[in-house]
Amino acid sequence: MIIQKHLLIVMVLLRKPQYICFAGIFRNSNASFLGAFALHMGISNALEAEITVAMIAIETSYQKDWHPLCLQTDSLLLTLAFKTLKIIPWHLLNRWENCKLLCASMTFIVTHIFR
Repeated sequence: MIIQKHLLIVMVLLRKPQYICFAGIFRNSNASFLGAFALHMGISNALEAEITVAMIAIETSYQKDWHPLCLQTDSLLLTLAFKTLKIIPWHLLNRWENCKLLCASMTFIVTHIFR
């Protein structure tokens, strides 16, 4: 039996001014809770928040040896970011490329879910 780790990402966008908070929940294939995280980004945009939460999830999963990892997101832009570097903001590019190297060293899949 293969135990697969899943990450569900919850993002909360607060406007006036635009403050972005996000959280992620790790669970296994039996839906058992493994861990969670939540962060406040301050003033930013949604794409930066989605990319940042994905990087934190990948880094955490790699450090805790939680793989295979299935990253589930409702963001088409985030799934596209795994195929092209053109949409990654330049100040996140180095860390993003490092995370993609981590993904290549473990069993990893990103899936788009509809809400």
